[in-house]
Amino acid sequence: MKGFLKIKQKNNQLMSENAPEVSVIIICYNRKDLLVRAIESVLRQTFHNFELIIVDDGSSEDVGGMIKEKYGSDRRIRYFFVEHIGKLGAVRNIGISKSQAPYVAFLDSDDEWLPEKLEEQIRVIKQSDRESTGIVGCDFYIINVNTGRERIYQLKFNERIMNPIEGILSGKIPTYPTLYLLKMEALKKIGFFDEKFSGADDYDLLVRILEQYKFSWIKKMLCRYHVHSSHRSVLPGIVMAQIQDRMRLFSKFRHYYENCRMCTSWNLMTIGRLQILSGMTRQGIKTFFNAILKNPLDIRSYLHFILALFGSTVYRKVFKLWAYFKVGH
Repeated sequence: MKGFLKIKQKNNQLMSENAPEVSVIIICYNRKDLLVRAIESVLRQTFHNFELIIVDDGSSEDVGGMIKEKYGSDRRIRYFFVEHIGKLGAVRNIGISKSQAPYVAFLDSDDEWLPEKLEEQIRVIKQSDRESTGIVGCDFYIINVNTGRERIYQLKFNERIMNPIEGILSGKIPTYPTLYLLKMEALKKIGFFDEKFSGADDYDLLVRILEQYKFSWIKKMLCRYHVHSSHRSVLPGIVMAQIQDRMRLFSKFRHYYENCRMCTSWNLMTIGRLQILSGMTRQGIKTFFNAILKNPLDIRSYLHFILALFGSTVYRKVFKLWAYFKVGH
């Protein structure tokens, strides 16, 4: 019996030693060529103790066959196919449920990491004086896929002026999942992504984590975030879902918005922009005016309001030109 217990303890020790420390989760829908780029950026990491979980949201392309052919011999890579869901948070939750590690990192299939990303973030989140840190982000490059333009994004955020939750809700802190390393403990505690959201689930997730854990940011370029221009985002059904997401944020985090004029103003500007870009010009003008009333000191509200008065066509053209010179937010 003692011999059996020793063998069992030894096996448990070996399993513990071989267990991944980070679960990297990539969700995908077609775009096999971009997925390969993302996977390769994970495999080039200087930190090696990870598992790579790929969740295929019902691709029509043979993503599974490609992964088996190119990466079938790499035991760190696990592939799961699900019937098409269409909600990023719901698909990411499937990946989280397959995770075997104490830390989780998300990578969008069209983005890529620089080699030291995981190593730098693991170092920070495990420092003894940061035991309550639940999430670590990093500076990054933003690449406009259509123009080839690239710019550097370095976080300029002052916690003495605004807390991180307000930073998230006011657009001062980016929410792209690709940037972050999170504690699995934190994800389990808050209940993963809220699947009621269609697209703002990243805002919701970060706020709920930051209600209970500290936030840290590495002042180093560790990711390449790719921006694609698409007409899909202005289709009426999608726009309405995005607006509903914004209203859901208002409702869910009302106590933060009530105490942060900048948060409310920025959320209203986002809704107004969606309305104008989808042709709902009158509603957009009214929303921008409400943003001005909420925070008269924010010059951006006035610019959006004046531009909207010229109509949705002019607004779209100027917005497209602005996006060309300032990729990202």
